[in-house]
Amino acid sequence: MSWNLSNMDTQRSCLSKTEIKAYLNKTLSEQDRFEIENHLLDCNMCQDAIDGYVQYPQELHENTFISSPLTKWLSIAASLLLLALSGLAIYKYHFANYSDSVFAQFYQKPDWDNQTRGSASNTDYAKAVQNYNQGLYQAAVPTFDSLLSKAEEDNQIRLYKGIAHLEMNQYAEADKELSTVRINSDLYFEEASWYLALLHIKLDKIQEAHAFLDEIIELKNSFYHEKAIKMKNRLQE
Repeated sequence: MSWNLSNMDTQRSCLSKTEIKAYLNKTLSEQDRFEIENHLLDCNMCQDAIDGYVQYPQELHENTFISSPLTKWLSIAASLLLLALSGLAIYKYHFANYSDSVFAQFYQKPDWDNQTRGSASNTDYAKAVQNYNQGLYQAAVPTFDSLLSKAEEDNQIRLYKGIAHLEMNQYAEADKELSTVRINSDLYFEEASWYLALLHIKLDKIQEAHAFLDEIIELKNSFYHEKAIKMKNRLQE
């Protein structure tokens, strides 16, 4: 069974002894029987209880629960498993939200200033800058590809293409473009490393994010030096 928070909120409560007795005596309505059988598909603890009552029917007429040591052990084990799975679901939910909050705190899309950073002046280049700055990433990416087909070594274009993919949650494409920039460009190495760190936080790959941040921190006069320290400290909270 796959557990998540919605399971915990909407799951039918476990069966009472009265419900089990009615179920085994076949005195339930068709709707109630359907609900109980649907619950039994996902609840090993209740299924164990019913199995125990089938084996020891006299227990249905006593106030004590199932007396079989094996069945009691199975019920306890199922309860412990339920608690463990629920705790794991809560942890994963909290950790995912925590990663998202760190990403939101530190992520800021850089504007592309064509006057100060652009080296080309053709129509495709101007269109790419405009679409990117306006958040029209689906339109920007084909223009990026067209430009890169003519100037594959233009790491500035590739950097912004990678960030556009990140904005669209296309993480594999973003990783590919940013990693290429990081390997091939000293000028954009730091920026590519910063956005790769953010990408890996988004993917909950915190160890990899730390590695990128450590490299940025070593560049003591870098633009992202202080930000990298703050992000690293936040990840260690």
